[in-house]
Amino acid sequence: MNVWVILLIILIIVLSVFAVIYTIKAFYNKVSTGEEGLIGRQGIAESSINREKGKIFINGEHWNAISTKNIAKGKKVIVLKVLENLILRVKEV
Repeated sequence: MNVWVILLIILIIVLSVFAVIYTIKAFYNKVSTGEEGLIGRQGIAESSINREKGKIFINGEHWNAISTKNIAKGKKVIVLKVLENLILRVKEV
């Protein structure tokens, strides 16, 4: 049997093993997009946040947010829930 054929078979096996490993890892990774991906993420208050309105910066994006307690501008916040109209309910970290 030719040496190149053996090397090609070994290469195909190795690449197949890596493909299976990365597929399994991707299957078990935490969701990082959509509503599920925002819950638990931390951001910074861009304005004061109260029960009616506020702005935060999270994941490189600006979001509208509300909180049950007043949060001052510049404080770290964590997302608790995504409400309708993509308003985030947050609390201070």
